[in-house]
Amino acid sequence: MNITESWGDLFYVGLNGLEVLNSTHEPIPVTTAPEPYLNSLTTVNACPRDMNSIPGQQQDHRTLEKLFNNKNNTVDDRNMWLIPFNKGEDHTIEIDLGEKRQITGLRFYNYNKSLEDSLRGVRQVIIKIDDKLVTPKKGITIRKAPGFILPGQDLGQVVEVPFRAGWSQEQIIPVQKSIST
Repeated sequence: MNITESWGDLFYVGLNGLEVLNSTHEPIPVTTAPEPYLNSLTTVNACPRDMNSIPGQQQDHRTLEKLFNNKNNTVDDRNMWLIPFNKGEDHTIEIDLGEKRQITGLRFYNYNKSLEDSLRGVRQVIIKIDDKLVTPKKGITIRKAPGFILPGQDLGQVVEVPFRAGWSQEQIIPVQKSIST
């Protein structure tokens, strides 16, 4: 996927969490490194990877693995992922599940540190699966996080793939029933 727009921050963009959903809409376990997770075949890469890719920022805790630590409904930035953002450049996340898997969607948890910092959240994202576009060419909009948490509130937004809301049949690129990222 390629993040093309934030909710207004000109310098950073991030997420609280990301889930890949299987055929029953349950999250598929995803890790950012194959070791020490011996039962995991997944690999995740991001470019830029995280805030530590900025020279002099080697101790920042908003790292890639936080996308998959299941602590998504939070305002604690120790459980968030953040990257430098330059409008017009690519900001990508690649997930390899290690085997063919049927997926039905992605659940996004947008950046939610505070009301002001929620402007760092992802606004527009283009999603491809196996190099096939499954969103419109300009991407889809991820709703802005509120900047706070209410008890029992789940901030996740599910984007089904292929994304079809508002598309004509000509715009939808056919994807096989069994797809993987």
